[in-house]
Amino acid sequence: MITIHYNKYAVLLLITVCLVRKYITLPWKKLFHFRKTILIMKYDGLGDLIIWIPYADIIRTHYPAKDYHISICCLEQNHKFIKQLGIVDSIICFPCYKNKWQWLLLRTLFYCRYHFDIVINAAYPKDIFLPYRPQKSCTLYLEHWNTAFQKYNNFEKLIPMKDMTIYERYDAILQYLKLPLPSVRNNFNISIQHFPLDTKDYIVICTGASDTKRCWEEEKFAELINLLISTTGKMAVLVGMKSEYAKNERIKSICKHHSKIINLAGKTSIIELFSVIKNGIFLVSNDTGTAHVAGVVKTLSFVICGGQDYGAYFPYPSEVEGKRIFSIFCKDQRCFQCRCTNSECNMRTPYPCISAISVEQVFSTISEVLKISEQKALL
Repeated sequence: MITIHYNKYAVLLLITVCLVRKYITLPWKKLFHFRKTILIMKYDGLGDLIIWIPYADIIRTHYPAKDYHISICCLEQNHKFIKQLGIVDSIICFPCYKNKWQWLLLRTLFYCRYHFDIVINAAYPKDIFLPYRPQKSCTLYLEHWNTAFQKYNNFEKLIPMKDMTIYERYDAILQYLKLPLPSVRNNFNISIQHFPLDTKDYIVICTGASDTKRCWEEEKFAELINLLISTTGKMAVLVGMKSEYAKNERIKSICKHHSKIINLAGKTSIIELFSVIKNGIFLVSNDTGTAHVAGVVKTLSFVICGGQDYGAYFPYPSEVEGKRIFSIFCKDQRCFQCRCTNSECNMRTPYPCISAISVEQVFSTISEVLKISEQKALL
């Protein structure tokens, strides 16, 4: 498998290559001239990627490696996980730029450099302008974008995202390609790497998210952890990215039972995170990729959600969740389901609809479900 890493230092090189392109033999074409090429754009978070994997499996099955070379564009942080899945031939990694114009420049240069026969944009659309028209191409798009984009985008098929769940969006991509839909959602084969822990009975807590506006307050997490440890007597394992380690330490420091808390933020790979969550009693998480990991490994989970994307990701469709994923919302907010278009909401961290969720609401939901789970021997 080939892995290509692009960073800010690659911009100058790409510009140079594009300018003198007619004097250079394209290595991509030279290397893969005997196969058609497919590009999948998937440069969004872990949760979206996990939901996409069964769909990528179907694309790989119907476009076999002997005839098609499949490349995927992804974020640097996800490339090791994708590599282990083995469903693509090459991985193109992009850094996560906060500046959208850096994203636009780097990826537009990349698209100018390489031509693909089939292009699939399965990511939340950030930049989707192609400088050429592939044989087949489709993209997710937001309907409020201007008509100029719809006329000059070079994509053959535009798939509107409004009022569609993430599964319906991905279904539409396969339907465009005339491929069958996955028979089972949120399920794929992966070799889970065991992560050793000093305890076997523990509750998993994820306090972070890629967007800080979707993060429940630290003080509320601390209060909830105190309640869970006091009532169950179990250990609490805090997970997350390396950048969330300090946040977890702050939460741990204000908990009464800090000696029964383990902070694993930044200490596990994505594959090891699967193991930690799979072996936990249950998960409490913000609306983030960790919650989707729990869906794959069939761990009971409680997800603290805002109303900005209600229905798109959570609550899970009934045929997917298997009654093990419980989404916790506060629907009393007047801006519920505002789709992040409310300027007042965007100025606050967390979103008002998340801040309105109380510790009592989360704890009572967990308590009620655990009683049901005990009766049905789910734990």
